[in-house]
Amino acid sequence: PLLTSLDQYPLFYEFSSSPAVTFTSAVTTAVCLKENYDIEVARLAHNVGPLFGDVEILPPASAAGVVACIDLAPVSSRWGSARDLFAAAFLPTELHASSTALALATTGVGGTTRKFSPFGTVDAASNPGSLSVGAGVPLSSFVLPDATVSPSPAVVVRSMNGTPIPNVPVTFAVGDGGSVNGGSSQTVQTNANGIATATGWVPGTGVGSYVLTATPPAGAQVGSVEPYQPAVAFAPSSLTFTSTVVGPIEYGAAGYRYLILPEGAPPEGFEDAAFDDSSWLTGTAAFGFNDPSNSCALIVSDTRTAWPANTQILVRRRFTIPGGGSTGVVRVAIDNDIRVFVNGIDITSSAGAVLVGGFAQHDGCPTANSLTFTATGLDPGVNLLVIQARDRGGSSFLDASVKAP
Repeated sequence: PLLTSLDQYPLFYEFSSSPAVTFTSAVTTAVCLKENYDIEVARLAHNVGPLFGDVEILPPASAAGVVACIDLAPVSSRWGSARDLFAAAFLPTELHASSTALALATTGVGGTTRKFSPFGTVDAASNPGSLSVGAGVPLSSFVLPDATVSPSPAVVVRSMNGTPIPNVPVTFAVGDGGSVNGGSSQTVQTNANGIATATGWVPGTGVGSYVLTATPPAGAQVGSVEPYQPAVAFAPSSLTFTSTVVGPIEYGAAGYRYLILPEGAPPEGFEDAAFDDSSWLTGTAAFGFNDPSNSCALIVSDTRTAWPANTQILVRRRFTIPGGGSTGVVRVAIDNDIRVFVNGIDITSSAGAVLVGGFAQHDGCPTANSLTFTATGLDPGVNLLVIQARDRGGSSFLDASVKAP
């Protein structure tokens, strides 16, 4: 295949001369195609260099750019005679390539060239190709400090018609912090299925979010008439993977996913790890609203994200216990009602408070440890804290911490 983001029609041929020369007159080269094609956009092209994008679209062999393919013998029986013709320097003359698979072919695409290299037929109007995430690979993940992201980030490069493109150099580059394959970037060639996979992405050591961006080549068209070098283009032009390094949760932590519910039931399964919260907002604790008529010091000093009174709020955040401990203590500052889930399990009753409709309640101004819950059977790696909080009027407030006992 040619080194281009354009759609390509099989088959591909490599004509050669011995010794390799640049011809003084243009040689007409024709390729008979294996499948149907659009004559209006089909053009003969060839590689002119070793880099992806080093492709030249040739001038047509005729006004229509079409040649006859009827009665062509298979390439195996024609190859020697074609070389003989060129050795005898009968130029310009047509050099055809055919195959036993082309019994029904009647036309092919032709062009003129002064130098041989791999030839093929492209759809000159088929940019951009596509860039997508590899199957089973999430765009976002959560890891422990100094851990390698798994599964490894992978992208798929395809032409406009969905055909995988091999040999595309995709560069994976880290953002601010971390490494990939031991450095700041790694360039990987796509395989036969158009897939490029990064190896050894380790985000930064500090708690927070880190990015790895995958970028295929890009380049503008060079020239406006044949022969010209077509653009190299993919959409989107890059993909960004995000991995969040987690640790214990402190009061005032950033990186919560949250959803405010003015009324009605929360979305089904909101407490589960598999729930998709990507459409939720991202905010920093504490969440709250201060009622001036009944002001509370903690609400005034610590509120970072607005939580309107008389509403519910759902918050989700990953955490880990240092040393891989299996027990965690969840402390909350709350006004008014709260349900707490860890790894999908409701631990609200562990606070020892009387539950009303499944909620533990707290009235009056919140304190740093209004209620305390205990989670057992934690994963030694990444765990999930989910809180459903409800305000009954006046001021509202929610903050939480999760640590080892």
